[in-house]
Amino acid sequence: MTNALKDPAFHERLRELIGNEQPFSWAARMGISKGAFSRIWNQGTIPGPALLRRIQDRTGVSLDWLVSGLGPNGISRRCLPASQGEKEYVTVPLDTHHASAGGTPTVYDEPIVDAIAFRRDWLQQTFHTRAEHLLLMVVEGESMNPVLHSGDLILVDTQDASAVPRDGIYVIWLDRTLLVKRLQRLPGDNVRVSSENPAYADFTITRKELTMENSVVGRIIWFGRTL
Repeated sequence: MTNALKDPAFHERLRELIGNEQPFSWAARMGISKGAFSRIWNQGTIPGPALLRRIQDRTGVSLDWLVSGLGPNGISRRCLPASQGEKEYVTVPLDTHHASAGGTPTVYDEPIVDAIAFRRDWLQQTFHTRAEHLLLMVVEGESMNPVLHSGDLILVDTQDASAVPRDGIYVIWLDRTLLVKRLQRLPGDNVRVSSENPAYADFTITRKELTMENSVVGRIIWFGRTL
């Protein structure tokens, strides 16, 4: 695959930036669409100026290093404070594309990304994870009723998502669609994908199918709802 990359050197620097995180989960956290990141990751193309600036804002990487390999990488892997002088707050990116829980499937293409501020200590003490691994999304559809409703805001932990370490409710990529489903590990390296609403049928996939193009974005650890 490396021989087919348009810019193998850029691909290696991007791999260093992503580190141990799953590439497509990292892209979702950065607010990069699945289609755009697939071209970047699988073909070795360099992103356009807007995406490069977004990567720089989210990670603190030196664009000179990322694009050309010149100078130190400057990677800080920081979470941006909500405002200057408010170090106790961090921003979690909000992907305004909805994660489908039934209804009309949403093809994840070119997302619009915003952010919501959370207290840093609350995130760490409550969820035992770092803010840079978190992503906010909105549920769409009724398949996860009564646990999750359409319009609920969900907080997704992308850390170690591909391993599906335990049963829970996850956001997954499946057939170019973002889905909210309950995942359950089964014998034989299989995973049951189910809904809370009994009107929606369960199905089974293998863990190998949950890699790269079909992948786990992350586990849902919190939700908010408007009454």
